[in-house]
Amino acid sequence: MVLIMPSSGETSSGPRIQRIGAYAVCLADGGSILLSRYTSGTWTLPGGGVEHGEHPEEAVIRELAEETGYAARVRNLIGIHSNTWTTLAGQRVHSVNVMYRVEIVDGELRYEVDGTSDMAAWVSRDQLTRYAHTKIVDVALKQTTDWH
Repeated sequence: MVLIMPSSGETSSGPRIQRIGAYAVCLADGGSILLSRYTSGTWTLPGGGVEHGEHPEEAVIRELAEETGYAARVRNLIGIHSNTWTTLAGQRVHSVNVMYRVEIVDGELRYEVDGTSDMAAWVSRDQLTRYAHTKIVDVALKQTTDWH
């Protein structure tokens, strides 16, 4: 996370935060997508913040393993999703999210312990509307040509 302070002449009710994230789009042959659930209860793509000096491709593989137990490889870049919001504390956040299509190569589904997510699941296209999910899920699926 990068903390950006206002420049001279700029007013702000709080600091601005720039966040870079890397997210995995992992699709099963049966037409399901792998999602991770934030501890708040909202579902999203497995992924998270890119550490300082870390390549986003390395970050997405690390985050996927942390949140789901799966080892994967990156197939291709899907796109970039940019989002802004203001936190309850008044901080303005700009998140730039790199989305990758990934392929599972090993592992078994398990849940993250003591992290920002508490569950992971394969969700079918028919079930997706029943899961409260982040906008990045819809953005990624619109840009993914092999979503059944």
